[in-house]
Amino acid sequence: TSLLQADHELDFEQAGRLGRWLNAVVAVADPLQFAFAHRFPHLAHRARTIRNVVPILPHPPAKPSGGPLRLGWSGELRRTQKRLDDLLRIAALLEARGVDFELMIWGDGECRDELVARRDAAGLGRRVRFAGRIPASEVPDAMADRHAFVMTSSFEGLSISLLEAMSRACVPVVTRLATQSLLLRDGVNALTVPVGDVEGFADRLARLAADPELRARLGRAAFDSIAEGGHRLEDMLDAYETHFASLDAEVDSGAWARPEGLLHPPPARIGGIDLMVPPPGRDEHWLHEDARYANGVPRWPDAPPPLEARSPASGDASPVDLPPLEDWRVIVSATGQISGVDTFSVHLLRHLRAMGIDGRVHGHRTLDHRMGLALADDLPVDAREDASWMSWPLRWRKAIDHVESLGPAIYVPNYDYDYSCIAPRLSDRIRVVTICHSDDPAHYEHVVRLAPASDAIVCVSTAIAGQLRRLVPGVDDRLHVIPYGIARRPRRPATGVLPAPEGTLRIAFVGRLMLHQKRCHDLVPIAEALERRGVPFQLLVVGDGLERDLVEKAARGLLGRCRIAFLGGQPNEAVEDILATCHALLLPSSFEGLSVGMLEAMAAGVVPVVSAIRSGVPDAIRHGENGLVAPIGDVEAFADLLAGLHADRAALARLSAAAARTIETGGYLAEHMAARYVELFRTLIAAPTRRSPGAIVPPAHLRREGTVSQWAERVAADPLASIRRVASRFARGR
Repeated sequence: TSLLQADHELDFEQAGRLGRWLNAVVAVADPLQFAFAHRFPHLAHRARTIRNVVPILPHPPAKPSGGPLRLGWSGELRRTQKRLDDLLRIAALLEARGVDFELMIWGDGECRDELVARRDAAGLGRRVRFAGRIPASEVPDAMADRHAFVMTSSFEGLSISLLEAMSRACVPVVTRLATQSLLLRDGVNALTVPVGDVEGFADRLARLAADPELRARLGRAAFDSIAEGGHRLEDMLDAYETHFASLDAEVDSGAWARPEGLLHPPPARIGGIDLMVPPPGRDEHWLHEDARYANGVPRWPDAPPPLEARSPASGDASPVDLPPLEDWRVIVSATGQISGVDTFSVHLLRHLRAMGIDGRVHGHRTLDHRMGLALADDLPVDAREDASWMSWPLRWRKAIDHVESLGPAIYVPNYDYDYSCIAPRLSDRIRVVTICHSDDPAHYEHVVRLAPASDAIVCVSTAIAGQLRRLVPGVDDRLHVIPYGIARRPRRPATGVLPAPEGTLRIAFVGRLMLHQKRCHDLVPIAEALERRGVPFQLLVVGDGLERDLVEKAARGLLGRCRIAFLGGQPNEAVEDILATCHALLLPSSFEGLSVGMLEAMAAGVVPVVSAIRSGVPDAIRHGENGLVAPIGDVEAFADLLAGLHADRAALARLSAAAARTIETGGYLAEHMAARYVELFRTLIAAPTRRSPGAIVPPAHLRREGTVSQWAERVAADPLASIRRVASRFARGR
């Protein structure tokens, strides 16, 4: 379990970087959990809130009725977060206004001596006192005689010091921070001020000094907020006991198991904070280098020895001896299924072949029997033999021999997770181009694992490139951003589309019906929200997946009213024809790389109405100019945007034209994409490979199969069924 303690890049970066391997992420305040879920929607289901707590007294302590306004502050004396310079400026303003006050500061840190010197220079020695560090258990009682607690921080999580002060009936006079917005109510149990507003602080403190009844009322309300708001020690212990029990149940039932993967060192500096200082003589990438060494260890028990490394290119190889790109093969892995990645592969290979470059589909032999889904008969397939009866090390050795037999070649593994791990064992006759297709941990894990063995890493969006720079320091010179490109082709009449009355807003959803990424369960609530608004519409759902039955059941009423139609999985050409009949594309995804369906819709003049994800959308969409953007999961916001398109047909036409223009002029055509890849490929073959040879590091899901073949496991599990399968194949003449 990782704790989100503060609203700072440091905390979010760690939880996001390690999220795939964490059982849970616990935030100390609800706003922190909301922010984490918005930033990492694929990890939102693992996050929960367990509030920070403090010891509570049976009754609020009595406060001095006379004398100066007693102020308190406690914490670590560091300038970056705490804005301690503001404390001295506030004190100077109170002194200038003639306010009788005393500020006691408990704590120590890097800037104490400087602060003391500045206090003395300002003549505030009588007003501001530094009490030094005291045991944490004594801090709450030290606050008992204070009237108010002052906090000038630029960010916090749910400050323990604040809770301790409130538990002793101190009035919080603090900066207005989102993470504390559910606890503090200005004028009710606190006085809040914008960050950096020292005049505002002085005004409110002067008001407290002049109004004892106000500070008594606010202090009592602050005490009650802690005593009754779930901030007692018993509340936290009960919450953690329940939390840990649920985690144990998940593990015991097999619902969750930690995947194995690469070490993910943090960057050297996050949010202005230095994490790792390099040893003398080492640069800022030293930590990553050590991690790379550790990651070379085989990843499963009883692993066979690493396959023998083939010779990498020598450092003095002459580029002049290398053949031109037209003499190289480009082999691009594909699944043969309906997916944006296979669509990308088809477009790339077709344009490469049109340029006289030998581009080929690479993958399992069953691709030949699945070409009708996403591939095309005009593309040659270099298929691997079926080797399911072999152990994985033997399969990888055969795969290496197969790729080497195609050399000189450029190998693009795409989604081929089971076999892409051969990259560290390929010779200098092969160039490896790894592509990060999506902004999610599974894709990042694959790319990070292959990074040392990649000649180039292509990102389909600038956000993905930025994330990889953080995950794999030192690869900037191998990172390239090349967005997807789509093909121009004549439109045909779409088949299977229900007729719609004049004036109906036709909306398309294109994608796999899955909850994790595509948020397909949002489709029905959005459609129902449109009905409530009286919008005449028809939603065409193009795609298939595990959640289809559930979505169709939820949509029974809409189906009966012809508001929604499920068209199932469709070949890419059919999808383009369907899109051409629509006004808007609905894309409620929680994450994407760069949606091919979105680009195809825009090319057809279909207005994209998409979620505010960080990858792909910001590169292509400008809200209100060529598309519309709604917060992730905000059903009402999506419905409002779609209803607005129906109501304002002039805006619909303007957005439609701008969307199509973006594809034509923004570099999103297949010929633009292919030209960039050709330029990259020519650059790679003009110099020796820079890949680092190493041990095969397979994906985590193959750990158990490291030494035993799937075929052997199936035979051992049910020998009679295996005999029947073999007999059946012979009977069919196979």
